[in-house]
Amino acid sequence: MKEEKLSYYINKASELTNQSFDRKIRIAILGSFTLNGLAETIQVKCAEKKIQCVTHVGNYNQYNQEILNPQSNLYKFNPDISFLLIDTRTLLKDLFHHPHSISAEERRNLVVEKTKEISNLVNKFRQTTKSNLVIANFSIPTFSSYGIFESRTDFGFHRMLNEINNALSDVLSNSDSVYVYDFAKFVT
Repeated sequence: MKEEKLSYYINKASELTNQSFDRKIRIAILGSFTLNGLAETIQVKCAEKKIQCVTHVGNYNQYNQEILNPQSNLYKFNPDISFLLIDTRTLLKDLFHHPHSISAEERRNLVVEKTKEISNLVNKFRQTTKSNLVIANFSIPTFSSYGIFESRTDFGFHRMLNEINNALSDVLSNSDSVYVYDFAKFVT
């Protein structure tokens, strides 16, 4: 099946108002980066399957506030399924560009800290809503400031990100309503 350009989905989504649908779904999308066009693409793809899709897209990089505030627009929207997309740069902040500015031991501790941070967000989400949650794991950049030497670095940048992804999968694997989408493999 041929995929269309993003502009097609954005335009087509505005034409969906007068169609009849067999089913309805409410989808929330939260992210730390620009998600322009994603909701429209999902709406059009759902419409092709005769599903009316109503979406809520959280404000840019406001996923923490949306999840932590029980009165937020996310919970007022009452989604059936929610997607949480956090960019690797947002997760690591300055360490994204300078991961070797801290020791290997500090990078190991960062894995535990970031996994716990995300796990706490997910737990708050689960306590506040019955919505299913799909959380994307973190893409692993093809570059490293250490270049080819990255593979010889004790607990290097790529290994740290792999460990965060693995820990996230392990922590969330027993949750009935939370799923980890392997975004790292999708982008490679």
